[in-house]
Amino acid sequence: KLSLNKDIEDASGYMGYRITVGDFCITVEGYDESGIAQGLYYMEDLMNIRKAPFLKKEVIKKKALFSSRCTHSPMGMFQWPDEALALVAHAGMDTIAFYMRNGFQSTRNQDYLDLRLISERCEKFGIKVAVALSTPHNKHSDEPDAQAYYDNLYGDLFKACPKIAWVCLAGESTNFVSKDPNAGKSPYPNNHNENIPTGK
Repeated sequence: KLSLNKDIEDASGYMGYRITVGDFCITVEGYDESGIAQGLYYMEDLMNIRKAPFLKKEVIKKKALFSSRCTHSPMGMFQWPDEALALVAHAGMDTIAFYMRNGFQSTRNQDYLDLRLISERCEKFGIKVAVALSTPHNKHSDEPDAQAYYDNLYGDLFKACPKIAWVCLAGESTNFVSKDPNAGKSPYPNNHNENIPTGK
């Protein structure tokens, strides 16, 4: 028996679940849909370990300790067959991440990646998609056309894939322009002197 329940004691929270194994019934209560899935995965793991469809009578309560748990593909940066997505979901991770130049092109130019398609596939496994936009960010926020520039830069990303869960702003990927004299130039390879990093 499966059900949603916002009051499952210590397991109340994101991806939380309570499994009650009784004499004639097993009940899995999830704080959310991901919680129900995690409860089923946990029962599957227990039965696989025992090598039998057997569960002892008990009450099991668990929830995620933090969110999000993000990972890259175990098969290569942009390789996500359904089997890999299932593995990530079973491991309790809820997000996969990509380094992209725009909404259609990965940082490895030879790899075409359809973010819209993969985000729709991820939904079936309860997995979200995160993106680090690794592309020149050539406008300082003080410049008069900066708002339009960044609206277009990130707008194109979300037009291509409206289901992106979040965007990661990593310094080495974004290279935002700075007016701080102690900061380096953008992009960071410009801070090399004869191919030796200056440290900025």
